[in-house]
Amino acid sequence: MPNLTKLFISSVAQDALTPLRNRTFEEFTLLGHQPEMYERTFGPWPMDVSGVEHCLNKVRESDIFCLFLYNKGGSMTDTGYTVTHREFLTALNAGKTLFLYAEPTITKKYFMSVRRVVYSFIERYRQSHRREPSNRELMDHLELTAEAQPSEIPSKYEVEPYIWVMLYDIIDRHGKYMLDMPIGVGIDWKPVLSDILREGASYFPKKAEYMESIDTLAALVEFSEFVQKVVKDHLKIRELSQLRLLLARLQGIIKGAEIKQLRIHDLTLGKLRNCTAICLFQHSNDVLSCIEAAGDTAGGYSFHVSDPNSYVSFTYNTRAEGEPVLFYTEAKRMFYLLYKVGEYVISYHFPEETKWNQNMYVDYTDDIKNGILMAHSNVMIFDFIHSALRGLQK
Repeated sequence: MPNLTKLFISSVAQDALTPLRNRTFEEFTLLGHQPEMYERTFGPWPMDVSGVEHCLNKVRESDIFCLFLYNKGGSMTDTGYTVTHREFLTALNAGKTLFLYAEPTITKKYFMSVRRVVYSFIERYRQSHRREPSNRELMDHLELTAEAQPSEIPSKYEVEPYIWVMLYDIIDRHGKYMLDMPIGVGIDWKPVLSDILREGASYFPKKAEYMESIDTLAALVEFSEFVQKVVKDHLKIRELSQLRLLLARLQGIIKGAEIKQLRIHDLTLGKLRNCTAICLFQHSNDVLSCIEAAGDTAGGYSFHVSDPNSYVSFTYNTRAEGEPVLFYTEAKRMFYLLYKVGEYVISYHFPEETKWNQNMYVDYTDDIKNGILMAHSNVMIFDFIHSALRGLQK
């Protein structure tokens, strides 16, 4: 028996959207698929999960995410995001097919005036607080601006401020397009699903190739883990020849990352560019000297082992073997990921792609480290090169 396509219908619970939600549910059902809607299929939630988490689980189980936005913001959660907003972020992060609809006059107002107010406030806030405003702070500003006379922003009684917060996140942070919401006539799902089928059909003949690629990846990971253990535990290395070339090749393969918040993994914090430089330091006679470097760095640095201002000395003195430590220099717009490996310290340099600041670095250090390590094959490459450095220990 074939699995039915699941469509999650997301919106604030408001009377103006009830007919549209019901028509969507009914037409999707008539087409032989499986819509998911709180009041029709999955509410109330089980006793062992919260209501919000139950909704998010249903989003994760669905194939298509359909969002309707009108003038109500919805119920706020303790994360600073509404339930509907978290549903969108969950669908986005899970790679679901997205159909995002908003009432046309709302999106028109956003582009004509509200967007400019949002951008201006965020820029001023960054300059004065060295971080982006929270959703609540942005909402409060928009509400106060709406109360001023004259104002370019509708009052909270006409459009709740959180709608503008959500549109900013969807359109400007995540680059998604809002379709005009057909409140009166509903959505003709037949051509929509036909487009999805046509796009998906091109992948059907290649299914065997994709499955073979997954098997190959699993074998590669197993082989990589074995090689790292052999290098670490069974080999002694006298030297690494052409060290500069080795670091250059290493620098060329280490990738940047999209940084997501660990606590709410659906939230993207910002981005880092690919690694642009690597410096390798060696400890001798209370001095940590850069014995080789590659990429966009002058190299040749040396630090006394007790230098209180040196990232390298701090790492050597305070970090356990193989434990990453992250630093950030706002003046250079640069992140530095350092490891102590026996008598060596290796430093990887990552320029920011989106704008960061010192407060964000302090607040999200663990999130940034995790993002770098999980990007592409970074963590396996780090482990391998560090295993080789351990083999050089005197």
